[in-house]
Amino acid sequence: MVNLPVEAGPLFLLLSIPDTRPFPSYKLEIVNRGTGRLVWKGEGLEASRLNEVSLILSRDALSSGDYQLRLYGLKGGNAELVEQYELRITHE
Repeated sequence: MVNLPVEAGPLFLLLSIPDTRPFPSYKLEIVNRGTGRLVWKGEGLEASRLNEVSLILSRDALSSGDYQLRLYGLKGGNAELVEQYELRITHE
């Protein structure tokens, strides 16, 4: 769970990738679990040497609620699901 106080700045996400298959880039989709609605999507993400993907979202990009983050490896025009993460956001 991430609690975002009123004075909080951007939200920094660091996603560890347990899948060790190499991909040139990644795509992340963030879906609201309550509505099933896609609320954010980004492509061209790159993994660090520690096999992590990081991104920064504005504090207001995600309202309070439960989210599923789906990380896809992109290779040769194909997207393969690499990992799914759960995230709960609360705003003060």
